[in-house]
Amino acid sequence: MCWSKLQSATVSDNKAADNTFSESQGFTEDICGLISNTKYFVRAYATGNAGTVYGNELSFTTPVDHSGENGTVTDAEGNTYKTIGIGSQIWTIESLRTTKFNDSSDIQPGKCYRCWSYLTSPGYCWYNNDELNKSSYGALYNWYTVNTMTLCPSDWHVPDADEWTILETFVGESNVASAISALPGGYRGDLAAYINLGETSLFWTSSPFSTDQAIVLGI
Repeated sequence: MCWSKLQSATVSDNKAADNTFSESQGFTEDICGLISNTKYFVRAYATGNAGTVYGNELSFTTPVDHSGENGTVTDAEGNTYKTIGIGSQIWTIESLRTTKFNDSSDIQPGKCYRCWSYLTSPGYCWYNNDELNKSSYGALYNWYTVNTMTLCPSDWHVPDADEWTILETFVGESNVASAISALPGGYRGDLAAYINLGETSLFWTSSPFSTDQAIVLGI
């Protein structure tokens, strides 16, 4: 493959070669050293006794690199969260603690066992029903809350599983993602028990796993 910031890329520009290619197999090549927010043209080529021939040319634009950008975002309740740019993404670095959706409607509190376990609508709680945990760890939300797609401040969203994968890949894959740290705010289990404060961080994704479950990530 060869690529360039100008059309009609050739092997005289940038290239990556695969000497094991055969007609019965496809091939992939990694393109490295690209500049963010830049349009590139790329095409496959093959070199043989008759010379070099090129395939159809495609183009793509690399994402903007937001790494290190700091900012804030405010929810409908007036809570303000710090944000950080990581690669092509911008994340909040604080857990949500809102008790309202971004249209200012209320989220139902689920303090007691039955309130939480049998809730089939959006709900939130504080760990151990102690609002002192609000400032440090934020709120705990059920899947019905996340699945409304209106929990986050306007123009923001709960990341899906693919967006989490982009983050993990940027900082070094999930098993060595040492650039990610999080306060271990615990979670609320299937029987409404509060579990692992100080030990575990669990994060919702917006990617459903079944009709009433979703994919979660943990640290």
